[in-house]
Amino acid sequence: MNEKIKSDDKKVLLVTNEKDGNLKAVAGLDKEGKIKTVNPIKENEGSFLKIDKNSNVLENFFKNFMLQVKNPKHTGFYALSMDKLEQGVQFLEKLIRIDPNDKSLASYKVAPQEVLNQQSQKQGQEGESTQKNTFQPFDENRIDKDQLKRLGVKWEDVEPNLKAMLYGHKSPQLIEMRPSIEGIEVPTKGRLSLEETPDGSLRIIPHFYQQKPELDAPFHGVLLTPVDKEQLLFL
Repeated sequence: MNEKIKSDDKKVLLVTNEKDGNLKAVAGLDKEGKIKTVNPIKENEGSFLKIDKNSNVLENFFKNFMLQVKNPKHTGFYALSMDKLEQGVQFLEKLIRIDPNDKSLASYKVAPQEVLNQQSQKQGQEGESTQKNTFQPFDENRIDKDQLKRLGVKWEDVEPNLKAMLYGHKSPQLIEMRPSIEGIEVPTKGRLSLEETPDGSLRIIPHFYQQKPELDAPFHGVLLTPVDKEQLLFL
């Protein structure tokens, strides 16, 4: 049979009919947990339970099926691509009638529990990946509080800003600082942020408040012209 039928992403779930052994397209489950089926022809395409790699419809179907149906009488589920569905059904029915255990049927068979196991494993891996990629807040106990003292910062002034800082942001508010420079206490204020050090502690990074920009200092290695400074001050 054409290999495209095996490799196409969108497939239709089929089941062997318990009365005549023919393949039927699965349309879902009724309230009693019995499988609803339709003939696998193009006219019934809108009723098919379609299998898409980006959808969890198959997982939901098998979860309900396994919960409600203890001893199913059908001989198995199969999956065929939407492309050339009717020819594929005829091909499989011939194989099933000749030998239901034919090895060539294995690539088309769908085992409910195997599908659920695969989905569970996939979701577990996705959960682990998401957890790894999610930023975890810093541990408050790792903050170097001695450095806070050297900066002349009171812990009670830090606490209202702590949540943002533990997530890697600068403190939302300006914080009073009284660092000592050559024995002289210099009152100032600014925003604080945290930086992780090689030893695992969290260093305080002060971002001092400036009443006006330092336009005389080089900006990315370039000195501003008087016209540039005037325009920036005007803004």
